[in-house]
Amino acid sequence: MTGDRIGSVNHMIREMLLELENVQKIQQGVEIRLALMSFNSVAQWITPLPEPVDTFTFVNLNTGGGRNAAHAFELLSDKLSRKAFMNALGGHFQPLILFLSAGESMGGWEAKLDALRNNLWYKCATRVAIAAGKEATTPEALRLFKEFTENDEMIIYADDPDKIKAFIVLSPMEIYS
Repeated sequence: MTGDRIGSVNHMIREMLLELENVQKIQQGVEIRLALMSFNSVAQWITPLPEPVDTFTFVNLNTGGGRNAAHAFELLSDKLSRKAFMNALGGHFQPLILFLSAGESMGGWEAKLDALRNNLWYKCATRVAIAAGKEATTPEALRLFKEFTENDEMIIYADDPDKIKAFIVLSPMEIYS
């Protein structure tokens, strides 16, 4: 990911953070926590644990290598468990997983996504793919997004920040314990 594409992803993340902070202010008693992962030739968690959105400090993502969605799906599956991200004593709201990408993956992601689909937290999560840049509209990129979301209507384009903001505000919230 280079130039305008990574810039649009960084801009979109900043916009979403502002909107999530606004949602938290409106929803009394709700603490929104988020975790951020970057995936280039390898995937890595930028936040080792979910952090409260009102204290989260975002540092721009950088480019580097290909897009390894397979590794990202594997790391996500590891963290979506009571032993990791979902270990709060109380209940949890339905997870919202935002998959931002500027296009096609390096390949081999299908098997890792199939394994992720067996994760109960993934099954109950709202999954949204956010496509950033022209490469994100290729047939292979759209197939990746559709497979991840399992719903064409959950694919949003980064050039429409108002639609993304509206989705975050209107997402259904169910509590799981």
